[in-house]
This record gives sequence, C-alpha cells and structure tokens, in this order.
Amino acid sequence: MTPEIAEEWDKHQNKFALSWRTNMKRHGKLSEPRYTQKDELRENIEKFAKTEQEREKMLKDVHLLEAALATDKIVISLDDEARRLYSKISADVDEIREITWRNPTDKDIISWLKRGATPDRKHWLGSTL
Repeated sequence: MTPEIAEEWDKHQNKFALSWRTNMKRHGKLSEPRYTQKDELRENIEKFAKTEQEREKMLKDVHLLEAALATDKIVISLDDEARRLYSKISADVDEIREITWRNPTDKDIISWLKRGATPDRKHWLGSTL
C-alpha cells in the first residue's frame, strides 16, 4: 500500500475496511512497496489523453498504475471509467499494457483470488480479447 493509496483509503474507508486493513497489517499481509513516481508514465498520460477531462481523471488515479508497476502488475478497483481510459491509451503506453485490472465485483473475483490472483492476459489494460 503506497502512501497515496493509504491516504485514499483514509478518506473513504468504512468500519469494515478499517478492520480489514488493520488485520492485514497485523498479520504481515499488507506490503508497503518502495514507491517511485513515474514521470515518464505521467508525461505519456498527458500526451495521449484525448481531452482535458480524461487527462485529469487518469492523473488522479495514476498512483494505482505506479503501485502495480512497483509490485505485481495488478490493480483491483471499482473504477471502470479509469480502466477504460487507461485501456484507450495502452496501445501507446507500453508499460501499462500488461497491467491486470480487475473490478472487485467481477463474478469470478473470489475464485481468481483463491487461485493466487495471478496477472492474466484477459484482464490486461491492453487486452483485445
């Protein structure tokens, strides 16, 4: 959990999320990766966004991509609009093409998590499947 993601959770978490996060941390299951802002990624978003609104939306959530690139190349987020926007530019931005983006409400998410939550081509931002 990067500092930006922790800050986002602090703003929006409910009692269940706080309890889950505390439990995960206590059991050593919450990693805090060495996080580096990726200036080239941010520049590419600026360059390839079609509109100012799309640019702002993608830059608001770019920390999710940066965290995925620093860890397991997986994002789990309810934000399907951000996924759609990143997918649109993935043909031009190589480093995000193979990031797996899953929505936690997907029907198969639990079985995917139980199988080890490995990145999969079907859910890559650059997938054409």
